Amino acid sequence: MKRLAIVLFLIAGVIEAFAGIYVVKVKQTQLYNEPDANSKVVVNVQYGTQVKILKESGDWSMVQIGKKQKGWIWTKYVEEAPEWKKLKLKTGNAPHKYAVKPIYDKNIDNYLNLSTSKGTEAIVKLMKMSEETVTFADTCVRIAYIASNSTYTMKNIPLGRYYIKVAYGREYSKTTIDGEEYEGFRYYPLFELMQSTYEFKVSREIQEDGSVIESISSYQASLSLEVAEEDDNNAESVYENHNLITESVFEK
Repeated sequence: MKRLAIVLFLIAGVIEAFAGIYVVKVKQTQLYNEPDANSKVVVNVQYGTQVKILKESGDWSMVQIGKKQKGWIWTKYVEEAPEWKKLKLKTGNAPHKYAVKPIYDKNIDNYLNLSTSKGTEAIVKLMKMSEETVTFADTCVRIAYIASNSTYTMKNIPLGRYYIKVAYGREYSKTTIDGEEYEGFRYYPLFELMQSTYEFKVSREIQEDGSVIESISSYQASLSLEVAEEDDNNAESVYENHNLITESVFEK
């Protein structure tokens, strides 16, 4: 049995219930040390990251994320935080937006255990590989929401090689963005294509007495998100050490 541990460090802001809170509205951009795209990059930021605008200069705004992180961002890349409605999902549910028909093989008693830590919510897509490498032709056979500090087991997985794509965040909700309904994590959305693969197979070993022993491969993955509010260096490590993808790639 293999165990895969993933710890992601994000900059977490205190969620403040007053006007003036904005969110990043592009898939990914940067905070700069100066209001100049040629200046030093302070940190990368993802869609949905909450920021507080401190001051403006021309087309730029100085913003603060969390307790300490500050930098300049193009003002056109942020917008006032929209109103969100939290969706009631339970561990194992498939979010409404994903029309994925689950595929099972009831003749195979295998499993993939997926667990989250406190403060981590995740949506996991189990992808069956069509070739030796990851391609857009791969098939999603299961998808499931996993609540914070929970474990979910995918069972009866058809034989083959698989990998998982994960959406991390907090408070799966829906809102309206640019006139269109959007569904996803309200806080700190982040997407990753896990680099490990899982080969589900049945192995048979013939014993000296002629009997046959079957072993069925199963796996366990631990998905953790750890918030770092004060250590600025941790903010950039998530982009350097993990195979992050965009939301559009996660949804394919």
